[in-house]
Amino acid sequence: MTTFEPSTWKKAGEVMNTAADDMYRSAYAVITAQPLTAKSSSPIDAAAVAGDALCNVPWHQLVAAANEGMTTTATKMVATGTDYAATEEAAASTRFWS
Repeated sequence: MTTFEPSTWKKAGEVMNTAADDMYRSAYAVITAQPLTAKSSSPIDAAAVAGDALCNVPWHQLVAAANEGMTTTATKMVATGTDYAATEEAAASTRFWS
């Protein structure tokens, strides 16, 4: 049987938030990469620019979506752990004083 521990849930959310931050920081080169521009009208330059457009933009979107998804989930986990801990504390206090 698995038991729900608010402190563990909160800690896991904090770990996930740190992982999201680490992932985003490690993707700095992708985030700051500038798209290629053609220096001439050669077909080789055009092919390089087209290939970059197919690669660079999706990677920007992927990194941003991954970071947003991880931080959103982490925030919810921390809030859930905090809320449940407060609820349990209030219930314990009520039982103690009753």
